Amino acid sequence: MSDGLPETSRKIQSQQPESPAKMPKHNKARKKPRKALDGISTKPLLKARKAEPRQPVAEAYSPYSTKKTRGRPRTIPVNWATGRAYNYGIQLRQVWPMLEAPLLVAKTLEEVTTAFENQGQPYAKNFVPESASDLLDLIHDRKFPKRSDGRIRFLADSLGGRPSLSARSSRDICEKERAHQRRKSQHHIIRHEFWVECTCGYKGPALDNACRKCGAEIRSSIFDLRGPGPF
Repeated sequence: MSDGLPETSRKIQSQQPESPAKMPKHNKARKKPRKALDGISTKPLLKARKAEPRQPVAEAYSPYSTKKTRGRPRTIPVNWATGRAYNYGIQLRQVWPMLEAPLLVAKTLEEVTTAFENQGQPYAKNFVPESASDLLDLIHDRKFPKRSDGRIRFLADSLGGRPSLSARSSRDICEKERAHQRRKSQHHIIRHEFWVECTCGYKGPALDNACRKCGAEIRSSIFDLRGPGPF
């Protein structure tokens, strides 16, 4: 006791309610699924495909079409080069026995022209003087064959596409065409028949364009197939 006042005890309580102690949460790291190395999302591709306009189907190639084709434009048709090479080959074979010796020793354009004018008649004007320069280069080419047949073919194929094509390109075109012809069958159709149905009752393949049973011939006109008219 102090100063005559009774001693009282105070309890100071906190205004905030007591809360139980909370344990800290251990946030577990979420495992993200790994993408495979070769996995590619298709969503961007689908969006890109939808955005692209549809292209029309490519038309079949036509030799009469005016549209430009892929690659370098052709200066002359292939059959022109092969056709000219074929004609040159025929002409050279007829004069080659007399033309070969003076032509192979030629060293100038004048000598090439003289060889054709003297030993290449009557076809000299088809070769000289227009192709004299090409002929001089060809007979001195490293790939010039050693046999007569090979030399004739080499010259003819090289000149077939000149001057629109190089000699090498002309030879390549002619060789491809020969390879294409070799792949074709050597046989050819000498007879074909139809499957017929005759009024005599026969049904089956025809023989010499006629019925095998009664010999009725196959009519060529569609109006004849209808039978005789009213008049």
